[in-house]
Amino acid sequence: MTRQHSLLWSLVTLALFSVFAREIATLGVTGLWFESIGHLDVFWTMFAVRAGAFVAGAGAMAGLLLLTLREVSRSASDSPIVLVDGRVDLSPWARAPQLARAVVQAVIVVASLMMGIAAQAAWMTWIAWWHATPFDQIDPVLGYDAGLYVFTLPAVETLRGLVMLALIVTTLFTGALYAVRGVVRVRLPTELDPEVRPSIRMPADARRHLGLLVALCGIVLAMGPFLSRFDAMSSTSGLFEGPGYTLVTVVLPLLSMASIATLIASFLAWRAFDTQRAGLAGFGMFFLFGVGVLQALVPDTIQRFVVSPNELELERPYIDAHIRATRTAWRLDGVEEERLGADSLLELGDIDNNRTTIEGIRLWDEGPLRDTFQQVQEIRTYYEFHHVDHDRYLVDGHLRQVMLSARELDPASLPEQARTWVNQTLVYTHGSGLTVGPVNEVTEDGLPVLWVKDIPPATDHDVFEVSQPAIYFGEEMRKPVIVNTSQAEFDYPTAEGNETTRYVGAAGVPVGGLARRALLAMVLNEFDILLNGDIQDGSRLLWIRNVRERVQTLAPFLWVDEDAYLAVLDGRLVWFLDGFTHSDRYPYSAHRRLPSSSRGAPSANWVRNRVKITVDAYDGTVTMYRMPGDDPVLDAWTAAFPNLILPAAEMPEAVRAHIRVPDSLFEVQAHLFATYHMTNPETFYNREDEWEVPSLVEGSGMPRTTNR
Repeated sequence: MTRQHSLLWSLVTLALFSVFAREIATLGVTGLWFESIGHLDVFWTMFAVRAGAFVAGAGAMAGLLLLTLREVSRSASDSPIVLVDGRVDLSPWARAPQLARAVVQAVIVVASLMMGIAAQAAWMTWIAWWHATPFDQIDPVLGYDAGLYVFTLPAVETLRGLVMLALIVTTLFTGALYAVRGVVRVRLPTELDPEVRPSIRMPADARRHLGLLVALCGIVLAMGPFLSRFDAMSSTSGLFEGPGYTLVTVVLPLLSMASIATLIASFLAWRAFDTQRAGLAGFGMFFLFGVGVLQALVPDTIQRFVVSPNELELERPYIDAHIRATRTAWRLDGVEEERLGADSLLELGDIDNNRTTIEGIRLWDEGPLRDTFQQVQEIRTYYEFHHVDHDRYLVDGHLRQVMLSARELDPASLPEQARTWVNQTLVYTHGSGLTVGPVNEVTEDGLPVLWVKDIPPATDHDVFEVSQPAIYFGEEMRKPVIVNTSQAEFDYPTAEGNETTRYVGAAGVPVGGLARRALLAMVLNEFDILLNGDIQDGSRLLWIRNVRERVQTLAPFLWVDEDAYLAVLDGRLVWFLDGFTHSDRYPYSAHRRLPSSSRGAPSANWVRNRVKITVDAYDGTVTMYRMPGDDPVLDAWTAAFPNLILPAAEMPEAVRAHIRVPDSLFEVQAHLFATYHMTNPETFYNREDEWEVPSLVEGSGMPRTTNR
C-alpha cells in the first residue's frame, strides 16, 4: 500500500468516525433509556428495522457500484491512449493505479454508507407499510382503499426516491470511471489541426452500459407522473381539497400520458447511446416537451371555458365526495345537532336539576389565575407555575370542577452566581407539589380559595393528599439531572433553611463506571460528568424529563397534545396527555394544521384521538391506553409494538375519572363543523349557512366570533 493510499484511507476513516461516533453513542444511550422505562422491546424493534433498512440500502448501493466497476474493468485498458493530435499519453488510472483504486474504493464506501443512512431514516414509513391495515373506505375516483394512500403510497414514493438517487450516483460513477480508465477518447482542436470538431468517443460496450443506466433513470422518473395520480386524491390546489372535474377528466389522463412519454423518451435515449444517433434522444425530448405544453395549457383552458361557466353542476359530485370524506376523517359524521330556541326561560327547577353544571361554572380565567398563583404560591423565585389546568374531583361527596397548576422548578431562575453545573444538575433537580382551587369560589379579598397550597402541600381534603410531591418530570423540564449522588438534593425551603432529599425512585439510566460516563458525556455534551467526584456507582441520569418529549420519544408515531395536565391519584402526582394518530394522505378530506405553539405541528386531513397517556411525575413511568373506536393507523402501530399500548379495559377507574376530550382537537373540529355541517353540495358551494365559532379576545374576557 502506497503512502498516498494509506493517507487517503486514514482521512476517510477519520471522517467516518467523526460522523458516526456520536450517532452510535446516542443510539447506545437511547437503548439504555428505553430499558430504564421498561420498553426495551420497542427499541429493538426500531433498531432492527433501521438496521435492516441500512443494510439493504448500503448493500444495494455497493452492489450497483461494484457491478459497474467490474463492467468498466472488462472494457477498459491500462495501456496508453493516443489522442488525435498524435501525442501519446497515459490515462489517469495508468499513471497512479494504486491511488486511483483507493479513491474508487473510498467513493464506494462513502456512497454506500450515505445510501444506508437515507434508507434507515424512513424506518417509520417501512414499519407502517409492513403492518398496513385497510380503512374499508374506497376513494370514489380511482377506486382504492384509503389504506393504500396512507400506508403504501409513502413507502413506494420513498423507495422510488432512493432508487433514483442510487441510479444517478451509479451513472455519474460509471462515467467518471470510463474517463479515468482511458476508455473515453477525446478529440479536440490543436494548433496543427484547428478545424477538428470536438467530440467524445467510446466503445460500444461502454455506450450500452451508460445507455442502460440512463434508460433505467428514465423508467424510475416515469413513475413520478403515475404516482402523482394518487397524490391528486388529497390535492389542496383547487376549489376544495381533493380532485375536481378538471383534475379527474383532464389532469389524470395527462399524467398518464406524461408517464408513457417519459418511458418512450427513456427507450429512445438508450437507443441513442447504442447507435450514436443523437437525433433519437432529441426526438424523445421533443415528445416530452409536447406533453409538458399540454399539461401547462389544457387544464387551465378547460377550467376557464368549460368548468367555470358551469362550476356547480360539474363539481357537484366531487363536492359531495369532499364533504363526506372530511366529515369521516375528522369524526364529524357522528355529531348530533339540536336547535336551541332563544326564547327559552330559565326556571328554578332547571337550576336544581343541573346543580353539578351550575357549581362547575368558573369565575376564574387561566391567565390571571396563573399570575395569582405565581404571586401567592411561588414561595421562591426558582419555582414556576407554567399553566393552569381544569379537572374534576369528588370532594365531600360532590363532583367539583377545580383549577390547578404544578409548581415546577426552573434552574434558569436561580441567582446568576448559583447557576453552576453542580447546582443545575445535582442539587436543584425537581419541583414540589401543586396548587388547587375550586373554579367558582373567592376569598373576601378577591383571591382564589386554595384547597391545596404551600410546600409541602397542605390540604383539608383527603382526595388531594399528596404523599410524594416531588416533580422530577414535568411540562417545562428539559435539562437532564443526575440523582443518587453524594451531593444532597434540594427539596424545599423552610423558615429555618432548606430541606434536602435523595431520590428513591427507579427511573433513570445508570451512570456506571468511567466508560458509561464517557458515553453520556459525549451524547449530552456535558463533560463535567467525567470530572465530578459526587457521581457514584449507584447514580442515575434522568434524561428526557419533559413529559411530552418523553412520550413522543417512546411512541414517535403519535402527535402528543401540548396541553398536559396534572392530577392527584392515590397520593401521587400524575400527568395526563392525549395522543393523536394522523395522516395527510386521506383522499378528498380537508387539511388543517393541528394546534401547536411550535412550527412543527403537522398538517393533517385525518385524525383520531384513541390514545390516553399518563406519566408519573416522580418516576417518569409512561402508561398508554387505547380507547375504543376505529383507528387503522393505530392498528398498524400496535401490530408493530404489541406491548406498548394497553387496552382500555386495563385502565384503572381512578385514571378513567380524569380523561377528557382535548381542547386542541375540539377546536379544530368546531371550526371545521362550522362549514362541514352543510352536507348539501349546493349549500356548501354557496356557503349559505356557514356558522361562526365564538372565542375569547385574549386578556379581555369578552367574546368574539371568528369565521373559518
